[in-house]
Amino acid sequence: MTADRPETPLTPSVIEESNRKLVRALVRARLHLGYGSRVQMARAMNEHTRGEGPDESAYNRWEENERRVPGWVLPVISELSGLSANQLLAEPGQELPADAPPALVMVMEQLLSLESRFQAQADRIEKLAQSQSRRRRPEQNAANN
Repeated sequence: MTADRPETPLTPSVIEESNRKLVRALVRARLHLGYGSRVQMARAMNEHTRGEGPDESAYNRWEENERRVPGWVLPVISELSGLSANQLLAEPGQELPADAPPALVMVMEQLLSLESRFQAQADRIEKLAQSQSRRRRPEQNAANN
């Protein structure tokens, strides 16, 4: 580190907070692009990187904060969304006017968090429905024969 910049110890809590910021950046980029589902975002990232992006499962684990988001993701979502890295990494509420009431900032943060949780549940339900549909097909084929 340089002399004019204090060194931040790399503790588990620092790493975890950095990952939370990347998760918020993912959600912000996805919402900016108008993607209602994580599947859409994962596919867009994969297409943008010519097949080197995340699969749907990996992307879900990132947004659920179950896995660390790799560093290469930030420039990819920045290019994809057209938002700068600073815009993507801004703390919740920083995109609101400076004179926004604190209650509004808190509500916006809660909405972003709830939207992410809601989408995780919707994605789980969609996968469960697909899994059940696959299980029924062999049964239906057997019944038709």
